[in-house]
Amino acid sequence: MKKTWWGALALVCCLSAGCNGCGGDREVVTSEPTAASATPDATPAPVDPMLASVSELAARVSALPPAEGADLAPREVFRREALTLGNQAIDQTRIDVAVGVAEALWLAGETKTAAAFLQRAVGKTSGEQGGGKAHMHALARLKVEQGLALEAASLMERAIDIEPTSPADFGLLSWAYLRAGRSGPAAAATRRGLRAHPGDSSLAVHAAEVLLVTEGAAPALAALAAIEPTPGSLDYLRVRGEANIVSGDVASAKADGNSIVQAFPDSPWGPMLVGVSGGPGSADEIGRARAAASVRLADVDARSALAWASVTEGTRAPWPRFTESVPAGAVPTP
Repeated sequence: MKKTWWGALALVCCLSAGCNGCGGDREVVTSEPTAASATPDATPAPVDPMLASVSELAARVSALPPAEGADLAPREVFRREALTLGNQAIDQTRIDVAVGVAEALWLAGETKTAAAFLQRAVGKTSGEQGGGKAHMHALARLKVEQGLALEAASLMERAIDIEPTSPADFGLLSWAYLRAGRSGPAAAATRRGLRAHPGDSSLAVHAAEVLLVTEGAAPALAALAAIEPTPGSLDYLRVRGEANIVSGDVASAKADGNSIVQAFPDSPWGPMLVGVSGGPGSADEIGRARAAASVRLADVDARSALAWASVTEGTRAPWPRFTESVPAGAVPTP
């Protein structure tokens, strides 16, 4: 599936401008420049050539022919150049560049190639080498997208064995187990994470999400009410909005969706919650959510929830997380 050119633009912005290029409002300067600002003395920051190459890859995605088309030569060139850059990144332990290459491959519809590349990157590097674990996180998301949630959980168990750990390691472990239909290990992962990172609000939100799936909206909303989230927490608003939908409180769900739209305009969850709440324009909101969900690999949950959000009638349960049939006893409970 070929993603839209918006995805390439978003990836270019994120890689070239950091967090300020990944969405949000820009400040508009209306005053006249001062003499000092008109002739700055500061030397511009040097451009990272590897990140610039990733941006160039992403910008080429929109021009690629369809994967099922007759002329596949441009795609073969794209894959070869992407993997050449990616292998250089692995050799230099440039995990940020490796993840960028995988994102560009995924954006081009080359999901299997992206997963195979990240698998090699994980095999060749580790958090102990100073490169971090972003490639492990990205590979876990790709595995879930491929219907391999248990493999994603196994990968995140390995990530937790690498010190130091982060709340995101445990959060993704809980998420992967939940996507595999293993709510017991999912809840245990949040408890393990909170022992390692006491008081972390993101892990408390993951725990509330497990409650939503296993016990319903009321326990989840009660757990969320007891959390003091990081201001503007997307996951907090997302889980609370879904819980409000399940409880039948569509007005509160729509308010949560609008809060996401304001704070995270690039996220698909804002228009999705607004659309699923019903009312005029709801189909258009779901359309906006569908477009936004195609841009970033990290929005795998939003892509999975689109079918749930598109249903316009009936009482709603939480959107189905389970992505594969899990044999009994396949994963030991931690």
